[in-house]
This record gives sequence, C-alpha cells and structure tokens, in this order.
Amino acid sequence: MIVQALLVALTYWVLLLVHRFGANSMAERPIVVGAVVGIVLGDPVTGALIGAQLEVIYLGVVSVGGAQATDTLYATSMAVALSVMTGMAQEVSIALAIPLGFIGLFILQVTRIFFAFVCPILDKFAENDNRVAYCVTY
Repeated sequence: MIVQALLVALTYWVLLLVHRFGANSMAERPIVVGAVVGIVLGDPVTGALIGAQLEVIYLGVVSVGGAQATDTLYATSMAVALSVMTGMAQEVSIALAIPLGFIGLFILQVTRIFFAFVCPILDKFAENDNRVAYCVTY
C-alpha cells in the first residue's frame, strides 16, 4: 500500500507540473486525473468513473485571478486512491472528495506562503552569483 500511495503522490505532482509549466489546463480536470490515477493504480475503470462523476460536480468551478474555490487535482487523486486502495464505495469517496479538495487548497496556500519566505533567501544566493539557487513560485 505504501508503494501505491507513493505512486499516487508522484502522479499528482507530475500532473501538477504538466498543468503549471506545460500550460495544459486539462491536466487538472477530474476526468483526466481520475483516469490517470486509475491507470497508475491498476483500476482504470474505477478511476474514470470517479473522475467523470467529480467532473460533473466541479464543472462550474473556475479560478478567477488569485481566488480558487478548491483543488480539483488533489480531490480527484485522493478520491480515486481511497476507492481503489481501500475498497471504499465510490459514493463515499466522491463525498469525501469535496472536503479533501478544500484541504488540498489549504496545503497549496501554505506552500505558497513558504515560498514567499524562501524567495528572498534564494535571491541573496543569486546576487552572489550562485547559479544553483532559483526561485520558482506558481
């Protein structure tokens, strides 16, 4: 189960990087995330079904400016992982996806605050012509 959890985490971060740096807005849509996480966990049908149901729920969610409603990528990844890895009913994992999306958004905001404190430190390294230090925020 640890290996599967690490695979889900790696899949989450790969999809996040594809979305942020690859300029692919579909990489965080639940229908895509559910299918990809399902394939990684060996149950693409359950992943696609949960992703499709969450896509309908999150269809109207639009992030305007800096305001975000929820983290759909985190919510879908966790819902599919819970259903496939623990055998939880799909309806229960979909119901848990909503609060998990809010928790994922909170974690994202905490990492942004962390990067805000780390960037000036990295800028000082860069001023000293240290090419190893880069500040990447999203």
